[in-house]
Amino acid sequence: MRLTGMYRRQKMHGVTMIEVMVSLVILAFSLLGIAALHGLGVKFGNKAYYRSQATAQAYDIVDRMRANPAAVAASNYVQDPLPSSYSSDCGSGTCDAAALATYDLVNWNTVNGTILPNGNGAITVSGSDVTVMVNWVEDSNDDGVADVKSVSITAQL
Repeated sequence: MRLTGMYRRQKMHGVTMIEVMVSLVILAFSLLGIAALHGLGVKFGNKAYYRSQATAQAYDIVDRMRANPAAVAASNYVQDPLPSSYSSDCGSGTCDAAALATYDLVNWNTVNGTILPNGNGAITVSGSDVTVMVNWVEDSNDDGVADVKSVSITAQL
């Protein structure tokens, strides 16, 4: 029995429709994968941003301390807890070393809290070595539980 061309076309008619549907399913899964990768990229980008901002903040206070060696020698930068207000605005006038240290600490920790989620800092001095720790809170495990992250640097003044 010989098959005619007409019979073959009718038999093969549904195959192209199935191929199109399979291609659409593959395309849909590919687009979902790309969207998931984009979401992960944004998440890891935010984490990298927080870490770089914390590092920049740690170096910022070290530079402020290098600019005010009299306050470092008098341990004015080592305060626990860090001050939340200052008595004289050293940004618009002149101050003594202790007032400038308080002004620096208030401004530094205010910026920590502004650019980092629940950001804060701590400073310890041992001889000519200063250790600065900047902390912030993020959900790094995607479990809804906030984890405290930190950057710590040690510099010599």
